[in-house]
Amino acid sequence: MPILSVNTELDFSLPYRVLAFYAIAPVAAPDDAVAEHRQYLLKHDMVGRVYICADGLNAQVSGTTASCEAYRAFAAAAFPGIQLFFKEDPVAEPAFPKLRVKHKALVPGVAVDLNARGEDVEPERWAAMIAQGDGIGAPQPTILDVRNGYEWDVGHFEGAERPTLDEFAEFDAAAYGLPTDPEAKKSTPVMMYCTGGIRCEYFSAKLKAEGFEKVYKLQGGVQHYGNTMAARGGAARVQEEVQCNIDCNRLHLVCPRCLAERRGFCCESCNDAPRRRPLDLLAATDENGQFDFKAAIAATQGPLPGQADPNKLVNVKPANVPRKLWDADVHGTR
Repeated sequence: MPILSVNTELDFSLPYRVLAFYAIAPVAAPDDAVAEHRQYLLKHDMVGRVYICADGLNAQVSGTTASCEAYRAFAAAAFPGIQLFFKEDPVAEPAFPKLRVKHKALVPGVAVDLNARGEDVEPERWAAMIAQGDGIGAPQPTILDVRNGYEWDVGHFEGAERPTLDEFAEFDAAAYGLPTDPEAKKSTPVMMYCTGGIRCEYFSAKLKAEGFEKVYKLQGGVQHYGNTMAARGGAARVQEEVQCNIDCNRLHLVCPRCLAERRGFCCESCNDAPRRRPLDLLAATDENGQFDFKAAIAATQGPLPGQADPNKLVNVKPANVPRKLWDADVHGTR
């Protein structure tokens, strides 16, 4: 039975969806499968990209709610022997400019036996494993982030080192500080995660082939983790990029909970800095007095028609206070 992962905090009244999933299963005739999927997607006016090869399929597509639901059923019928894991988000319009369906490697440059891969770990168990550290065995588990470096920069699990490789094909256990001794490989727990899960399928298989026995991969990647933990009040999904206070100006990701706690600033010290954008003032509260996440994000994206840009200091500070002397707590805002 396929699994559908969604973030219940999003607006599902929107008319379109972004659908992402992959299937690791033998495809006897990839070129024929490419033609079949292309024909189906064109018929349903869907856009995005789908890669198919002998190892399986990797898809990120967008279309109406009904067309995405239909494509989920079509894909499930094409891979009847495995459980597909769909991740779907509502959007206001199609998320891709065109459709591309190709016979192409799912993870280019990585050739490995996919019959032996790491163990899938559900988000709740993953969070528990992170919290308890060495509770899954000795020695302490190593946490691998197998995404791009810039993805690590905007958010990662505690204990995961920043990826140092430019290409996934360069993946090497030693580059991540993993042991090279055969006995240490057998006893060292390795927890890995990526965006949607497919990279971990390949890299966990590579580690297993190299002699690592305790290999765990986050089911559905950070996308599914965010969806699941947000629904359970655990970890709200990161939603938007905002800039920090005027002196820091760091671009960082925020979710509704941390935006309400820190008012859009990247850390506690920036939260109390004198020259800061007044997101708490710019964003109206709802009828229950709660911080309005959408209004706050809108305030960071630029001005509404006919209004001053709230991200420019000249429009925030009182006119009679010099720029370098302005202190939001002392002088207030306009």
